[in-house]
Amino acid sequence: MVKFGNLTLQTGLVPMAWKTSVILPIPKPINFEYNILNTRPIALLDCFRKTFTKMITNRLSSVLKQCNVLQGYNCCGLSGECTSEPIHLVNNFIEDARENSKELWVLTQDMKKAFDSVGLEVLKRAMLRIDIPASLVEWIIALFKHRHLKVATAYGLSDGFTGNDRIDQGDALSPLLWRIFYDPLLIRIQQIKDSRYEMKVTWPNDINDPITWTQYRLQVPVCAYMDDTIFLESSRFRMQNIVDIANEFYIINDIDINAKKSELIIINPTVEWHEQNIELGRDRSIIQATNEEIRYLRVWFSNKLSRR
Repeated sequence: MVKFGNLTLQTGLVPMAWKTSVILPIPKPINFEYNILNTRPIALLDCFRKTFTKMITNRLSSVLKQCNVLQGYNCCGLSGECTSEPIHLVNNFIEDARENSKELWVLTQDMKKAFDSVGLEVLKRAMLRIDIPASLVEWIIALFKHRHLKVATAYGLSDGFTGNDRIDQGDALSPLLWRIFYDPLLIRIQQIKDSRYEMKVTWPNDINDPITWTQYRLQVPVCAYMDDTIFLESSRFRMQNIVDIANEFYIINDIDINAKKSELIIINPTVEWHEQNIELGRDRSIIQATNEEIRYLRVWFSNKLSRR
């Protein structure tokens, strides 16, 4: 298997069986209403292909993690990462805003069909940006290009058709490719000056000698787990500023945001209710602040000063 996989990498040729898949539309917990958008399409892929792409994923993620190549704050795709880090981060920022009476805007974002939004040309440029070998980049692009798809229905498989330039949800390599694709946006937002909510803590190395005390600062305007993104800012102006940058990225890549599932809470707001909103997505949908709890990565967060 290793020899055959290495042969495909050397020649750049991908077997047709690896480019053929069956799409299984899994229903969402809402009424189907004969709308394919109300399903989660999962690709059933060739087992040989998934085994080999898993090997590539392990090798590639090991190098990226060891060399700290991906600088965007995204906790997926690499070994040892999980949802606990962004959850604790968001909770600590909210607790800091409560205890120090600081203004904090928290915006969660729900993205429609994330893997279907990954254009192969943009993905290719994102991989070359971090110096992945050109031969491997071309092989990955060939793997997802001109895929032959069939859809599993109650009446059997549909007629085959050729898929556009997207990546398969179900491939072991896809989460890492998404992180590489999404990383430039996260880095761009992190590099903005005169922005970001800042959390400070002083650590007493020697409690009797204040001179030795160390102050730590943390600024994270945006963090993500896969496509589940959350923005953290100190004012409406600054929040809209970083969201506008994200909106440009979404326009370039034809990414749609589900405004109905995106939520906004504000800790210690300083603006009137009619100004407590953000324009999000390509269509500039208005996300109005709420006093109810919001959910991020299946954890509930609140803007109430009480911890109950």
